[in-house]
Amino acid sequence: MKRKLILLALFAFVVIFASAMVMRLTYVKVEDNNCNRCFISNADEGYTRKCGKCGGFLNGGKPKDVDGWWQATFTCNKCGHQSAWKYKQK
Repeated sequence: MKRKLILLALFAFVVIFASAMVMRLTYVKVEDNNCNRCFISNADEGYTRKCGKCGGFLNGGKPKDVDGWWQATFTCNKCGHQSAWKYKQK
């Protein structure tokens, strides 16, 4: 019982820590050829990932390291529109 409680507390700590790290990201648009209206904001402005074409949610792709920034292509879950963003922790 004690071991399960410790594992549960450790899991909760990892989840909270990971959430806090994601909320402190700064996003910079790299490419948005088709509409140039897609929007991703960080926690300071209210965390949002919105497609500029249809208003759908932008799902993140697999990030890669580019000059100290993480860069990923985000794809809309409604229309499939893609835009590239780079992000770094504050």
